[in-house]
Amino acid sequence: MATSSLYGQSITSKIDSVFNVPYRNSSLNGNLLIAEKGKVIYQRSFGYRDVANQQPITPVSAFGLASISKQFTLTAVLQLKEKGKLKLDDHFVKYFPDFPFPEITIGQMLTHTSGLPDYELFDKLIEKEPDRIFGNKDIIPALKVWNKGLQFKPGDDWSYSNMNYCLLALLIEKLSGETLQAYLEKNMFKPAGIHHTYIENVVLKTNNPDRTVNYEYPTFYASKLVPVDSVPDEHKMIYNLGGFSGQGGLTSTAEDLLKFDNAFFSGKLINANDVNEALTAVKFNNGQTAQVFDQFIDLGASGYGMGWFVLKDTTKGKIVWHSGGRPGISTVHLHNLRTDQTIIMLQNTQESSTTPAVYAYHLLNGESMHGAGIPIIRFYAQALVNEGTDAAAIKLQALRGDSNYQMPKDWMWVDLGYQLSQKKEYIPLALEAFRTASILIPDNWYINQNYATALEKVGKNKLAITLYKKSIAENPKQDDYSANRIKALEGK
Repeated sequence: MATSSLYGQSITSKIDSVFNVPYRNSSLNGNLLIAEKGKVIYQRSFGYRDVANQQPITPVSAFGLASISKQFTLTAVLQLKEKGKLKLDDHFVKYFPDFPFPEITIGQMLTHTSGLPDYELFDKLIEKEPDRIFGNKDIIPALKVWNKGLQFKPGDDWSYSNMNYCLLALLIEKLSGETLQAYLEKNMFKPAGIHHTYIENVVLKTNNPDRTVNYEYPTFYASKLVPVDSVPDEHKMIYNLGGFSGQGGLTSTAEDLLKFDNAFFSGKLINANDVNEALTAVKFNNGQTAQVFDQFIDLGASGYGMGWFVLKDTTKGKIVWHSGGRPGISTVHLHNLRTDQTIIMLQNTQESSTTPAVYAYHLLNGESMHGAGIPIIRFYAQALVNEGTDAAAIKLQALRGDSNYQMPKDWMWVDLGYQLSQKKEYIPLALEAFRTASILIPDNWYINQNYATALEKVGKNKLAITLYKKSIAENPKQDDYSANRIKALEGK
């Protein structure tokens, strides 16, 4: 563990006292690194690299970065721009003539304003070829047979799509004449002093003894972590969609990521003007600045620059960040330009998402935090399955007032309801979970739509129709799933 003379043992003790709680509850399983002015002031490892063999995580443990990898792809594109190889307002079709959407520019891909679909692009293709691994070179052929078109006119709106950065990886390779790995090693890793970062996916595998095993709880009510590749529901993401790079795919250490952070923000990799442009929230065609993320825990709303989310509230400094999530991976990279503070959290589970990194930020800046926001959902789910509905309600009531815990998000309730509904004997428990969610988070289309689906399973079609209609009223822009279900049920 490293500390600076500025904070000494006080910051170490303060952060340790908070994260001892989630550590005991297996809610933080990874490396947490905090730096100021490029120097490490706190570094600690939590949990196990290999749970089955009880091998602990260490400072040199390597983690999948997931979407934090986009920062490296962005930097490579801007380097090629500075070398005169491309312009951000160039249309992507200029370099790939068979690309079927000639109106999309490189800049729109970097800012996720292209309108391209995300992984759903491959849903039907996977159904046809369930044993196939898809990668970057399959994207353009898939887009050519994609019959839904763009989500919106490029530049009119924002929608996060990993396909943008996979296509940009193809562009980097074409313009540089090198593989993405070779380009990054020469133009990014070597200048920044990075030695333990590499591309790894289901096709490109590296035998690294320090690589962490990716784990998850297969359900919210499960009590043990299992390797993600043993969970059938994760096969599509891990295997079929496991051959991509550029959007994710990098494996790294917390110390290597700090070296990238130092090199990026100091202008060592790209010039200051390009750094500033990357960290400026994109504006739509109508001139409005996009708000693309409503709430980053309790830090507020964010826009999106290029490869970075940009916090709108600047009272505490200009804060930029990106998170990453895949089965068995949860990562955060946060940087405050005014204070030159950096927080890096790499986990080999998806249990606690971004919460620990944000709470570490509060503690670093002397703000009172009483706990690390352990999600209540797992405790509620285990009580529901093992002890019944009354016990679950009492558990929820007890924990919701405890500042060590955080109330479940809408997606957590939906995931729990879905998980429970997969077992016939648990369907009543799924309905109880949705019922509770609809009371705690009223007027939420996502919860109501899935609640309606659960009601269908027990033949309560009239109630399901009511909720489907409510879901549409709450979010008219949702896909036509609810409308189709209403037609089907009314036909019955």
